[in-house]
Amino acid sequence: MKTNIHILPAICILCLCACKSGNASSLNKNDVIQDTIKTFTLPAIPPMMTAPEQRADFLVKHYWDNVNFADTNYIHHPEVTEQAWADYCDILNHVPLETAQEAMRKTIEQTNVDKKVFTYITDLADKYLYDPNSPMRNEEFYIPVLDAMLASPLLEEIEKVRPKARRELAQKNRIGTKALNFSYTLASGAQGSLSTASRLYPPIHQQPRLSCLHRNNRCPEKRTYHQPTFGTKETNSPLYLP
Repeated sequence: MKTNIHILPAICILCLCACKSGNASSLNKNDVIQDTIKTFTLPAIPPMMTAPEQRADFLVKHYWDNVNFADTNYIHHPEVTEQAWADYCDILNHVPLETAQEAMRKTIEQTNVDKKVFTYITDLADKYLYDPNSPMRNEEFYIPVLDAMLASPLLEEIEKVRPKARRELAQKNRIGTKALNFSYTLASGAQGSLSTASRLYPPIHQQPRLSCLHRNNRCPEKRTYHQPTFGTKETNSPLYLP
């Protein structure tokens, strides 16, 4: 009996070690990072919002509510994240410019939790809103992105040089402002300026598109763009009640 009493503590210790070993093995299996990002989930629009304008206003302000910007898995799923970005840029066209710009600025600020995600999202903004080949190019939406980048605590001062230069460039010749005057020389040698030409020819209210010659005089990399998928009232747009 005494022998059994002495052996009992040793048996308990062995059992405890075995249990811990089994739990550790189980934890190691479960510790593998689970990539659960399969789809993008829109925020639930309050049912009392029935007008498309109301629904659009709610969406641009709460579009990313179900996204954890600290999760770097999002950068590995362009079929989810980039498509969501393309749809977001499309919805911005359905609200007043001031609302769209404020929503965009806050979106970029939300990504300050992780630099990889911040870089990925701001790169998407560059691709869709600044690239001259983008079908969704819109410098008015891109300006708040630049403002958020300049204010970001994640970027070093040297990393803010480019957004600062782009911000100054974007500020020129904005929609609704008087175009800056400039001089030019024709192939014939004749010289003129925008101010004189505007008196001779009617203005063309169209933003120039550059197919190959970018602002830095280099051909930009050929990119593919996700198209908005929300569609219209007849399809699956969240701006309209089903």
